[in-house]
Amino acid sequence: MKISKNAKIIWIILMTAPFLTVFADRGGWRDEDNSWRWRGSDERLSSGNDDRWRGSADNSWRWRTWILRAQDEDKINRAFDRINNKLDFVRKVIDRIDKLIANINWSQMASDVKARKIAILEEIKLILQTRLQEFENIWDITPPVVSSLISSSISGSWANFSVNVNEAWKWYFVVLLNWSWVPTSAQVKAWTDNTWTTVNIKWNLNLVAWVNTFSVTGLTPSTSYVLFFTAEDNSGNLKTNVNSLNFATTASVSDVLPPTFSLSLSGVTNSWVTIAVNVNEAWKWYFVVLPNWSWIPTAAQIRSWVNSSGVTVSIKWDMNLVTWVNLVWVGWLTPNTSYIILFTAEDNSLNLQSIPVGIWFMTNQ
Repeated sequence: MKISKNAKIIWIILMTAPFLTVFADRGGWRDEDNSWRWRGSDERLSSGNDDRWRGSADNSWRWRTWILRAQDEDKINRAFDRINNKLDFVRKVIDRIDKLIANINWSQMASDVKARKIAILEEIKLILQTRLQEFENIWDITPPVVSSLISSSISGSWANFSVNVNEAWKWYFVVLLNWSWVPTSAQVKAWTDNTWTTVNIKWNLNLVAWVNTFSVTGLTPSTSYVLFFTAEDNSGNLKTNVNSLNFATTASVSDVLPPTFSLSLSGVTNSWVTIAVNVNEAWKWYFVVLPNWSWIPTAAQIRSWVNSSGVTVSIKWDMNLVTWVNLVWVGWLTPNTSYIILFTAEDNSLNLQSIPVGIWFMTNQ
């Protein structure tokens, strides 16, 4: 359960209210009627207009000074110790319940008896753990600590990072050009730069204790960046200072190689055929189906769905292509007829395979 900081403050005030009377205000004096007056008291209670309420004319008046006597400080420390002792007792009870559950599991009791006893103990344990967590969240005022932030691999358009943190809840990061001013933790949490302008590359994720890995994409090749990172625990404690890491993407490498692929028959009937296509890149494929005596068209003609004479063919298609195995179904075939199906493929850099790949087959009667 996440508790707001305002709720924490209210709770602490209520817990420490009995001890507030131990504070004494030394900014006062005895008035003309021999009654003690404190700076800040109702002026109407004074015996007249006295400059001592606003400080003396020579500004030598001692302003309010709060002090805590040693014996009263000891009272407060003992009160907090009692609370901590109760929390320790709850932890010991939870540990004892775990041991009882283990003993029951190893015992010779009937299965239904074991299940009933363990269910009761688990319910008690859950109640205690919930209350313990509530108290620990209230007292937790320490933000997470990031012990390391490193890059594990970097390319022209993406980078992988690893962060080691001591508490689990939530992380936030933004990526800016390396000359950028450092934003605050609140600005990183809001996905903005130091001028509160929303940035393009940002994210927030659930955080686990110890090692976390994440990727940043959409980067520009041969560019220097800085990653700003902050974290928050489940008590709402946000790191006051951001962690930063400078990195640079590599130069882009142009893709000039077209996809390579192979075909195989998967099934044949008298009116349709299934072809398996194995390819090394994902993007798009094109095919045409022709009589087996036809001249082979070029890859560009197949992409345009025409034969070698530039005439549009009857059976053709294009589909999105996935890496490795793809299945394509071709229908409307004539029984007992020989065909050739011709494929070509294109990657997302628009490299078209210049040599079509074909497979011959004959439909059933």
